[in-house]
Amino acid sequence: MKIALIRTGLVAPVGSVNNEPSPPLGLAYLSSYLKKCGHTTCVIDAMAKGMDNIVEHEQGYQTTGILADEIIKLIPTDVDAIGFSIMFTHEWIYVRDVIRDIKLSFPKVTIIAGGEHISALPKFSMEDCPSIDFCVVGEGEETIGKLLEALPNRNLIKEVNGIAYFDNNSNYIVTEPGKRIKEVGQLPYPDWESVPIDIYFENNISHGAGFGRNIPIMASRGCPYKCTFCSNVLMWTTRYYIRTVDDVMNEVTRYVEKYKVDSIQFADLTAILKGSWIIEFSKKIKAKYPNLVWTLPSGTRSEALNRETLEPMAAAGLKYLVYAPESGSEKTLKEIKKRISLEKMTSSIKTAIDLNVPTRCNFIIGFPSENRLDIYKTIKQALYYSFIGVDETPLFPYQPYPGTEIFDQLNKDMNMKLDDNYFLALISLSTGNLGVPLKSYNPKISRYELYVYRIFALIATYSISYLAHPSKIMRLIRNINTDVNATVFEGRLKILIRRFRLLKPLFR
Repeated sequence: MKIALIRTGLVAPVGSVNNEPSPPLGLAYLSSYLKKCGHTTCVIDAMAKGMDNIVEHEQGYQTTGILADEIIKLIPTDVDAIGFSIMFTHEWIYVRDVIRDIKLSFPKVTIIAGGEHISALPKFSMEDCPSIDFCVVGEGEETIGKLLEALPNRNLIKEVNGIAYFDNNSNYIVTEPGKRIKEVGQLPYPDWESVPIDIYFENNISHGAGFGRNIPIMASRGCPYKCTFCSNVLMWTTRYYIRTVDDVMNEVTRYVEKYKVDSIQFADLTAILKGSWIIEFSKKIKAKYPNLVWTLPSGTRSEALNRETLEPMAAAGLKYLVYAPESGSEKTLKEIKKRISLEKMTSSIKTAIDLNVPTRCNFIIGFPSENRLDIYKTIKQALYYSFIGVDETPLFPYQPYPGTEIFDQLNKDMNMKLDDNYFLALISLSTGNLGVPLKSYNPKISRYELYVYRIFALIATYSISYLAHPSKIMRLIRNINTDVNATVFEGRLKILIRRFRLLKPLFR
């Protein structure tokens, strides 16, 4: 069968500056797997096709990428199915409208949706957008492969595990959960040939810091932890599977030889759990590609990051390491089930700084159970980390995502209504927004107070970071006209400069 796989444009608050979109790794994996099964695929990456097409929508958000009418032109007329990847709930109201428009142009084509948002809200998604025929719940490759095989004979659909749909009698059907892919190393490498990967290279687009020609890579899938604010359990369960070092190295070799990449970015949910794995990888990549840069931009735990592991990592080209402490309050950490030790994480961070590895620490404020003292402790921790040399310590407002333990509790306490106002509030709480969010989900702290805390911390942490470490100012000046972004801030500053240059002719 022929299937079009679509990643719609990036959704963000109006005025947002965001350098975090990266090539659609999930769709690239899905495309390669379906091709292996004998299907024909067409990957449409709306973000890549319209990187400078920023459109403000009436509801108060902006999108980056080509719109539905342009996407429709790229879909083959003889397509049998159209698949959508919907990972982030805050993008739903836009993606929903795109799906509706595409269904109007392809009324007889089967629409399949998957991703973390769909895995959390399959029934709601199909009720809110009847254009969707099937939802894939959980890991997608094997499920979609089996679903495509069953489509010609509708009687076989009920035997496909991991899907949700409404039958001909409007009964909501959820089949048995699909099995996790244990041997992730047996998946074919991502199908970057079907993705406009060169556009990302040319525009120096990366998730987090960037070092020339970047490409994402996945060494593992899943996360064994159950943080109460995270929805990955519904998508991946708590099973954690990792590829062999040699398999990852073979993929790296492919990218170096084929795409001449300067940097690889690990896109794992939990990048480092085994110190022995990362030490072996560091030794092998240093021996084979001593000039290749690699980063861990997704936010990792610190249990396996001590001097024994960090020294070979730094010597092997690690140039960006993101920690995810989430809070400076032990009380909050216990409540959100973030099983970390701040003392041990701080020790790990100091070691990374000592080894000259640029670091970032992500924090969240405004959890429903927090009080002001908890937030003060988080701000204090961020200020301390900035003083000792952490490059970036952003504070993000809490976002209640469906499928999380906190969301379920909020739903009991507040009767959460999944209307457009909810999704617009999520957009306003997203990382790119520097304005006042539309809502705070903490009953003790207003959205305005939350905004003040965040802006104060943003200004204070960057000021301390640069004033206490003047060499970072020189690095910023040195990198501004290159394809290197040592931090997210440097990348976003370049995007602002790029947009100004694009707009400049309009004011002549």
